[in-house]
Amino acid sequence: MYPNEPKHPVGTHLILNLYGMDTSTPVLWDMRKGYQLLEEVVARLDLHVVNKAGHQFSPGGYTIAYVLSESHLTIHTYPETNAAYLDIFCCNPHFNPSVAISLVQTLFGAGNETHTILSR
Repeated sequence: MYPNEPKHPVGTHLILNLYGMDTSTPVLWDMRKGYQLLEEVVARLDLHVVNKAGHQFSPGGYTIAYVLSESHLTIHTYPETNAAYLDIFCCNPHFNPSVAISLVQTLFGAGNETHTILSR
């Protein structure tokens, strides 16, 4: 333990890898579609956005970052490999990573996922 390290975790960090997505789906290519789906994610998980930024790559793929009052959410899409990578760090003790995994996998149409859940 480090001198000022908290004795108890302050939040949950979900690292989610989505694979097997349809290469033609707009969610991999178009940042506008990504924003639409992330807005649904934050609403259904009861998260609160305080700022957001994104960058659309050419010919496709994007990165979006949301600063949340609970911490942050990011996504990076890679249409060339049919994959997307999300991080959600949430300091709300009621955050349920299993619900988040299921929701994101369904909304983004991923065939497969792997994930890591960390207490931080």
